[in-house]
Amino acid sequence: MGRSKSRPVSVASKFPNFGNQKGPVQFSFGPSSLGLGVSQSQVRFDYSQAQIPSRAYFADYCDVKRLRNRVALTFGKLNAAGTALRTQVEIAFPQQMFDRQLWASSVALRDLLRKFALGSPLERQQTLSESEKLQTFAANNLFMAANDEDAVLDFYYLSPRSAYLQSVGGSSAIDFEPVIRISSDSALLLEFFERCEPHVKEKHYESTQHEQLATGNHR
Repeated sequence: MGRSKSRPVSVASKFPNFGNQKGPVQFSFGPSSLGLGVSQSQVRFDYSQAQIPSRAYFADYCDVKRLRNRVALTFGKLNAAGTALRTQVEIAFPQQMFDRQLWASSVALRDLLRKFALGSPLERQQTLSESEKLQTFAANNLFMAANDEDAVLDFYYLSPRSAYLQSVGGSSAIDFEPVIRISSDSALLLEFFERCEPHVKEKHYESTQHEQLATGNHR
């Protein structure tokens, strides 16, 4: 079967109002269908300019659960016997960004992790009860990377305050808070994505990303 070709999308035409903004986060605003003076924003990220989170946590356990209207991403450290959690951190991530960024933008990374896992698959860990030591953070953005041994997830929080001040012409610095860096074996990151999949509501964003990878068009 022949594969249909999609027309390359010009970043400049899709985001015409970014101008000469600098920094890890840049906004473009336009009219919203809601009316009432509400602006619709588009955001682009440059993680090469983002600050690396000063908090760091090494995980050998993960789980993903529903947390009301957010998704709870749990990372933990097992005891020596692997039967209980010594500590754990929980990251409350909004559903929309979970679908559109964490899941949709990790298509190529998930494919790579599956290839890495062929030689050394990780035994699936049963779900454990919560540790007495638990820290919860809010995040709505992340950077993901891995090689054949190690993986890293850098979580960030983009404040609604920044979008509002930028929309009204404010000149204050954009609040792109580095929250926490989660390091793990690459095999655990693959398990993490497998646990994420049942909680994805808008999978059509993943299909869009597959098309971009197949045709060489990236936004």
